[in-house]
Amino acid sequence: MLLSFALVALCALGLLAALVPSLWAFLPICSDNCDDPKFSKFFDHTFTGAAVVVDGEVAAVAVAGIGMVVAGIRRTTLWLWPALGAAMVVAAFFGALLIWVNGIPSGH
Repeated sequence: MLLSFALVALCALGLLAALVPSLWAFLPICSDNCDDPKFSKFFDHTFTGAAVVVDGEVAAVAVAGIGMVVAGIRRTTLWLWPALGAAMVVAAFFGALLIWVNGIPSGH
């Protein structure tokens, strides 16, 4: 029972961590400048970055899970696959960060 709750909480918090960065996309809406091309670029880059994070997390879970199953069947080292999955998540966040920084309007 406790393990099931922990897994549900982990999934919910992971999803929340992926979605929270996309909330700041709504801040420019308050200034009502939807016709500005800078806003469109910012909005597109924000949601593209959020998609990169979510896709990276899904791919990392798949790689770690499938890799651990295969390593368990072959009786080889298991720790490598979760480490690879964690590295994929970090890489996805850095990739999204680059996309988000590129989408910030420059004020010119």
